Amino acid sequence: MNEPKFLEVCAIADFYQASPGLFIYLNNDREFVIPKAITRSWDRPILIVGPAGYGKTSFCRWNTLNDAQEYQTGAADFVPVYLPLHSLNKVATKDLSYRLMTANARSALLSRSKNTRPARVRLYLDGLDEVPDEDKRRKIIEILKANSGSKSACQIITCRDYIFNPILKWIPRVSLRGFDETGLREFVNQWIPPGSDDNRSFFEELEKSKPLKELARTPLLATLIVLIFRQTRQLPESEVRLYEMFTDLLCEGWNLAKRVLKVSKFGTHIKKKVLRTLAKNNHEAGKKEFNWADIRKAINERFTLDKGEIAELGDEFVADGILVRNGNVFQFAHLSFQEFLRACLRSSE
Repeated sequence: MNEPKFLEVCAIADFYQASPGLFIYLNNDREFVIPKAITRSWDRPILIVGPAGYGKTSFCRWNTLNDAQEYQTGAADFVPVYLPLHSLNKVATKDLSYRLMTANARSALLSRSKNTRPARVRLYLDGLDEVPDEDKRRKIIEILKANSGSKSACQIITCRDYIFNPILKWIPRVSLRGFDETGLREFVNQWIPPGSDDNRSFFEELEKSKPLKELARTPLLATLIVLIFRQTRQLPESEVRLYEMFTDLLCEGWNLAKRVLKVSKFGTHIKKKVLRTLAKNNHEAGKKEFNWADIRKAINERFTLDKGEIAELGDEFVADGILVRNGNVFQFAHLSFQEFLRACLRSSE
């Protein structure tokens, strides 16, 4: 980021690290807790930010489905439309306005009676940070601001919390919070029956590791920790080890949610090498989504397999759950997995 105000904040933060005694702390901050069902009572634009793994995409997708159900049952008049903003990376800047505004007209919902009053559109715009071109990102923000007063549409935008820009001051910014003690216990109890030996063992082990307990505040990492514990009866000692164990188990064919080990023709060694290469290629191309040709290319870069074996390996990646498929489009189950595998390859180079 080269925004003057952002650089000014960074300079002040660096100065504070060097000379903290020169600063006076004024305890006049006020924290407002926003209800989870914020979209039920908010009909204006809002920016939802949080680190990786805090559930921004899950928030958008879940609320899109919930809005769709309410619309079809007549409980609400918002038509939800979900638009991942990384899909605009290949769109020319001059065409952004058309693409964003026509998104309002796209929905997978069934039509309702013609006698009902016109519905409003709730547009879920997911992943502003996944638009790496700053000029394009700025243009998107300008288009959204210009249309923020529309009575027929409501915009909910998500991005990672490092995105700061003065032109975003017009939109309320809400930060996602990680699990507190109560929230984490409620979450774990959904996976491991409360009062059971496993439940007690889990929290006893978690209390012994302060770093791991801090990691468990992040919803995605908490999920990985629970899944690994259910399978191995042990907790990883660090975030790197957490991702290593999770990737290894998936590549071995484990369905961690169901505790089922599927037969795998290809070993962990082969799968991890291909996945790291695929992650590297995606990173260098600035892509989150990819197609079958990209997977085939990554396989061919690492191993010599015939056409049938390549297809089998690709199918195993999806069956393992490390890659997810939507039609002809693939992506890693979470962007952080792609980032981790890319880092693994880079460290081994």
